Amino acid sequence: MAKRGPLAFIHVSRYFGTFGLQMTWNVFDWGKRKGVVGERAAQLTQAEENLRRITDRVTVDVEKAYRKLERTQMMVDVAQEAVALRKEADRISADQLKAGLTSDAKKAEAVAATRGAEVDELQARLSYELALAEIARLTGWTGR
Repeated sequence: MAKRGPLAFIHVSRYFGTFGLQMTWNVFDWGKRKGVVGERAAQLTQAEENLRRITDRVTVDVEKAYRKLERTQMMVDVAQEAVALRKEADRISADQLKAGLTSDAKKAEAVAATRGAEVDELQARLSYELALAEIARLTGWTGR
């Protein structure tokens, strides 16, 4: 007699044989399957809600970062214009000093104002780069 899994073969003689088959079937599972399906449906609904909430939050964060990037770009543009104006004022002050129309103190003030404008431009550029890095972090963007 050889048994293999749920199927058995018994060899009685050369011309006769029998086969057996064993099967199990749950006719009544007392609502267990329905409960599992309901639980999985609730989990799916919760996961979809979490996805919607996270997607909304990421969208808000990215839009906020883009507005900050635009604002800092405008700050860089304004700072560059201020540097150009301060350099022109510095040049005029140098010409006036040569002509004897102004003092060394006024010339030094013009130079100091130019350096201050350059510092403001560097700070604006730093703010722009930080805003760009924030967008890269939020979006997973790696290149320019």
